[in-house]
Amino acid sequence: MNEPRRWWARFPRIGILSLVLVFAEYVCLSLSFDVATLRNHDRLWSKLGDAGDEAPLLFILFAAIVALRGRLGLENAARGLVHQTQSKRALYAEFALGCVAFAVFYWLSRSVLTPLPPSSALFAAWFVAGLVWIYGRTHWAWPKFTFRSVLASAPTWLPVAGVALFSALGGLATRALWSRHSGVVLNAVIGTLRVVGQSPERGPGNEVWLDDFGVDIAPVCSGYEGVGLMIGFLGGYIALMRRELVLWRACLVLPAAVAGVWSANIARIATLTWLGARVSPSLAAGAFHSKAGWLLFCGAGLVGVAVVNRVAAIRTGSKPQEAPLSGHAQETARFLLPIVVASGVSLLTGLVFEPLDRLYPLGVIATLLVLSLQRFDFKDLIAGIQLRSVACGLFACGVWLWLQPLADPERLAVFSGQLASLTQPERGIWFVFRALGSVLTIPIAEELAFRGYIPRRLVARRFEAVAYEHTPIWTILLSALLFALLHDATSAALVVGLLYGLLARWTGGLREAVIAHATTNAALLVHGVLTHDWTSWL
Repeated sequence: MNEPRRWWARFPRIGILSLVLVFAEYVCLSLSFDVATLRNHDRLWSKLGDAGDEAPLLFILFAAIVALRGRLGLENAARGLVHQTQSKRALYAEFALGCVAFAVFYWLSRSVLTPLPPSSALFAAWFVAGLVWIYGRTHWAWPKFTFRSVLASAPTWLPVAGVALFSALGGLATRALWSRHSGVVLNAVIGTLRVVGQSPERGPGNEVWLDDFGVDIAPVCSGYEGVGLMIGFLGGYIALMRRELVLWRACLVLPAAVAGVWSANIARIATLTWLGARVSPSLAAGAFHSKAGWLLFCGAGLVGVAVVNRVAAIRTGSKPQEAPLSGHAQETARFLLPIVVASGVSLLTGLVFEPLDRLYPLGVIATLLVLSLQRFDFKDLIAGIQLRSVACGLFACGVWLWLQPLADPERLAVFSGQLASLTQPERGIWFVFRALGSVLTIPIAEELAFRGYIPRRLVARRFEAVAYEHTPIWTILLSALLFALLHDATSAALVVGLLYGLLARWTGGLREAVIAHATTNAALLVHGVLTHDWTSWL
């Protein structure tokens, strides 16, 4: 008679131990050193000081590879290269190698991450030790991960990586046009304002003034970088999809898309100037300035892709038969529509109010409406509360408070001031909806997407056929990375997202993951109210 399988046997022990060990080593490094000190070095490697700011882009690229090219495929490519598992002696040797490499890396960091620049030889030794440490830990947890497996899987990841790199280089290259052609942008903004009956003036340098409000246009906001990004993004998309497109038609869309994104940026700067002079300087310099630009570019990119598919797609003589995906499409909508609606409303209201979103109740109401139309079983959720899920949520709250970065004091002061400016009834209504969103709608929407859809969709197209307990660890980790990108506290969100994913895998469903998420948010809510520390609310 076979004995029942213990729950802990479902997880690869070495993989989990490796994740815990790497995280502990990372925390040790982050508490001891600051990689930003590299920015002060007048050397070639000073750009590595921006690694902490740019790290999320690697996660975005990784997600784009999976989304555009299908299943990751690294493990499948490695199966033909590695045919036998490692012996215990080899595992112990790699574990020891990782520990030694980390110790060397930590020791060298004391000399490299200082205000004074190190020698090239010392920096090279530090960099190599870091690579050995990362590779050793990765190969220890995943023996099939080798340089040969990465090269063998190049058709999976190289095209998307090339598009991303080409887009980034295009944006940086066209930004240089600002020094020689800034007058074109300034005159276009001034002309746009005059068309709508305003009387702007050109100030010193690259400033545009309307009454007492002025805008100093920086190179990154000039629109030229957006031109380069659009050329790289849409051009790369056309190159990847060339076999499914009439190429000359697709290429005709590219100049129109470039002109469109440049014109949209001119309209954005003109609107920013008008808002600051006529409506609210804080609105113009705050929420609108920080979000309108990238929203416009994302919208222009999506429109460009849609137009290319519309006018340049190769069509066969007969209408293709559609696969019967009605039930699958309904399941996809059930898992993704709540997070899409919640995020969309939050983005729109955030353009007007920031950092305190006065229209936050609209997002809660819209998400509740979607969940109600989808007949989400709230009673079953409440009836399934377990002590272990509550304990997991409280533990995740402690991790969040420990790992979350300090909030910007100026932004925190603005938030506190905006909260204090509300009347007592307004403040009470806002707190009620904030609590309702934090404890109910946000946990449900995020768990449906990041623990219910993404990990299983990476396994199979018809994700609903994939059991939660059979979800691979690497898909749980990837969904946690994507979950972390939605939050300012990236490290904290990564850890708690991994905890929720493992809980869903262990219990074979989303119920306890939702309860744990709701418990975490409720504890953070109580912590903010009792301590008046609104860091986790920003």
